[in-house]
Amino acid sequence: MKSNKTIILTTVFLIFIFNFFLRIYFANQIKGVSGGDAYNNLFIARHIVNGNNPFLEARRLPFYPLLLVPTQFFEVDPILYSRIIAALAGSLLSVVIFLFALSFKLNIFLSIVVAMLTGMSPTLFFVSVRPLSNSTFAFLIVTSVYLFYQNYKKKKFNKNYSLWFMLGLASMTRHEGFVIAFIFFIFLLLKAIKRKQIIKLIYSLIPFGILVLPFFINNYLNFGKLFYSDYLEYPEGLWMPKGWDEFIRNFNMLSEIPKYIWFSGTQFLSYGKILSFILIIGVFAWINDKKKLSIPLIFILLSQVVISFWYQPTIRYWLQIIPFASFLVVYLGFSLSKKYSLKIFVYPLFVLILFFQFKSLYIYMKGTVNQLNQGTRQEYLLRKALLDVSQNFEGKIGLPADYPQALYFLKNKGVYYTTRPPKIDSIEIQEKWIKDNSINYLLIPKEHDFLDIVRIKKFPIVKIFKEDNSEVVMYKVL
Repeated sequence: MKSNKTIILTTVFLIFIFNFFLRIYFANQIKGVSGGDAYNNLFIARHIVNGNNPFLEARRLPFYPLLLVPTQFFEVDPILYSRIIAALAGSLLSVVIFLFALSFKLNIFLSIVVAMLTGMSPTLFFVSVRPLSNSTFAFLIVTSVYLFYQNYKKKKFNKNYSLWFMLGLASMTRHEGFVIAFIFFIFLLLKAIKRKQIIKLIYSLIPFGILVLPFFINNYLNFGKLFYSDYLEYPEGLWMPKGWDEFIRNFNMLSEIPKYIWFSGTQFLSYGKILSFILIIGVFAWINDKKKLSIPLIFILLSQVVISFWYQPTIRYWLQIIPFASFLVVYLGFSLSKKYSLKIFVYPLFVLILFFQFKSLYIYMKGTVNQLNQGTRQEYLLRKALLDVSQNFEGKIGLPADYPQALYFLKNKGVYYTTRPPKIDSIEIQEKWIKDNSINYLLIPKEHDFLDIVRIKKFPIVKIFKEDNSEVVMYKVL
């Protein structure tokens, strides 16, 4: 028994190390950041440190930014730090789904296959090296499901403090966490009523209540309602269907997702289709074998599919589904092996699938990283310049536009000429802007070099940040 435990702990360690260092390898190759979410989370981390209301930005919840708080105390690249947090969560995700598979009697080999199918999913892998909250949320949800089943199988419905703590963190990471918490509550409530343990169930909700109470208080005080998200109030940027055509559009987009769960690229598409078909059969095998025990997981998966359909039918919002989809694929192999002694066929097949999946992942990551670096070269170079300038130069620094990274790094030292799109004004207007704001330096990205005053006045160049065809030039204002 002790030997078996040692093997499991060693396997857990190896799964984590393999996943984490592979992610760090690719994370170090990614330079730029697309979109503003990474900086929005860092701004919330700053709100937390400064004692301000972290719910001021209603679209994003504070737990993931809370993990970024160390960036406010140490001189580190906050984007790289955010990537490491995401990579850590993505690696732990593989560990938890490995333990989940073991808890349903899959042997160590098959449980490793589940962990690898999860960890090597191209989409999950890529998102877990981006400075976003998605992989952290997926880790919290999968851990919550694991904890739920640990107690549910043993018919322990009144001592779920760790479960509700994890659900509280998940709900304070992404709003979808509330849906999963509600589903678990309904299942546990039905059992508690049957066993006359409602009061004990309510006590177990205390960790969840403590974690989410500030969210509800803020909503009531600022918006007059307990549950508020401006995603729901102002959904123009989402894919919410407003008519039959859009309903069909979302359905078509959603139906394409399963074949991309484990593979990416046209050369691997047939493998993705096969695994999608196996997944469907695996769901029925799971329901047939586990009967009532299967129902909570099915409800969880369906809830996330519906949310994705209604909110944004892209695979990025399936990260918390991918681990359980991997489990159900392998569970079918486990079920067939147990009933028909097919190990000699099933096990080599899984090894072959993992080989092709790793090949698909490597090709996908190489291409995606190169594409991302090309598209975000200017962002990376400007961030590099801002890190240097914010630490080594005093005085007001002027920039052509209010770039999110400039707002973050320069704080009150930054002065911005115009919001996007850039406008071209006379030299007199530019000179007045510099004088009125007591600007000491100008930091000009090549792509937004529309401040002609630096050339006409012949401001001296202090420093040039350059990479490939992009550059950011720092001028001293005379």
